[in-house]
Amino acid sequence: MENNSTTGNTVPLETKLKIIRKALGLNQREFSKLLGMSQPTYSRSEDGSSEICSDALRVLFVEHGVSPSWYFLEVGPMFYRESTSEKELDDSQLILKKD
Repeated sequence: MENNSTTGNTVPLETKLKIIRKALGLNQREFSKLLGMSQPTYSRSEDGSSEICSDALRVLFVEHGVSPSWYFLEVGPMFYRESTSEKELDDSQLILKKD
């Protein structure tokens, strides 16, 4: 399945969403609620028919410790250590933070 939601990586972004969801031990309904979106909207993001919104990515990166470097570039671990503070977040995470 060819998809334009990848950034030159080997794993499509929608597949990474599923990997994160499964790593957290959540079903689509639970994960979509955690991200603040409806289950049907999340499902379309996971199947690649639409892109995930920046607000949901911010939740993943800032509130749940998912590494944007892993998500976008496949560099480093999937998750930061649990005690990550805002000062420890890299620039790519701070860009997604609401003002």
